[in-house]
Amino acid sequence: MGSKYILLILVSIASIFHSREQTKSITLRLERIDPKTSHLQHATENVACDKVAIIVMDMWDKHWCKSWTARGAAMIPKMNAALAAARKSGIQVIFSPSAVADFYKDYPQRKAVLAMPATGEFIFPSVDELKNMGTKERAEYTKNKKSYFEGSIYEARNIAGQAYAGYPPLPPFESTGGCECKKRDCKMENVWTRQNKDLVIEASDLIVEGNNRPELVNICKARGYTHLLYMGGAGNMCLTSSRETSTINMANRGLKCIYIEDIMISISGNGYNPDTKKTDPSFTPEKGDKMVLEHLKKYIAPSIKSNELFTF
Repeated sequence: MGSKYILLILVSIASIFHSREQTKSITLRLERIDPKTSHLQHATENVACDKVAIIVMDMWDKHWCKSWTARGAAMIPKMNAALAAARKSGIQVIFSPSAVADFYKDYPQRKAVLAMPATGEFIFPSVDELKNMGTKERAEYTKNKKSYFEGSIYEARNIAGQAYAGYPPLPPFESTGGCECKKRDCKMENVWTRQNKDLVIEASDLIVEGNNRPELVNICKARGYTHLLYMGGAGNMCLTSSRETSTINMANRGLKCIYIEDIMISISGNGYNPDTKKTDPSFTPEKGDKMVLEHLKKYIAPSIKSNELFTF
């Protein structure tokens, strides 16, 4: 064998090792709450960064509730910093704005999603589909349903009183949460037209329609993503059950879902508990956030903190 060929072999081997060294990993410090004891449960998992995507949910330019619009906007600086660190680590950023994806129809980040190969039908209906089914039809879908990740920290936990057999109980205020202004006088209407303009979109990012069933699954299958980290709003609705890209629906399609708990908010009330429909001067949006997060960690999926993921 000539010296030229030996040199080529050595260069190839070095290239392989260099490539392996360039593959970054991230440590997920996961936290859940035992629904029976309320004790914290912890687990640590190391995952290759190229297996992870961050889902940014419904960070609209405007919400019909003025207070909630302001709370969402207040997260933008921290969100931008965390997303910049994620991109640097090799983690895919995916924006999931429902109802406004057409605003981005000419963006290459949107066109790239639409060009993904289709993966076919899905086994399990979404939560919204279950809600719209008749009782008998729903029972047929759910009676033999087994959750993904059974026995792991990622398992969606089923308990007595759950919303539907085979699905975890839905969070507080998932259908009652609304205006967080003190006077509760905002008019409910579709006022959003795009994402918040201050939310940075980079060339490597992707944009899906949150209400489109296959788009996010197509991306995960095509690129091999196994872990989805969620941020944005609202924790008790869009992040969890009311979008095709939400955590329950994606977990039922085989993805490990995780909440980034310090870069997300829920929607509830202010001086008023929407679930009890009673005036409560001690009730604040922050209290609603805390109640929802506790429920999510008990029954839906684990959470992590951004400062344990990234340095920014």
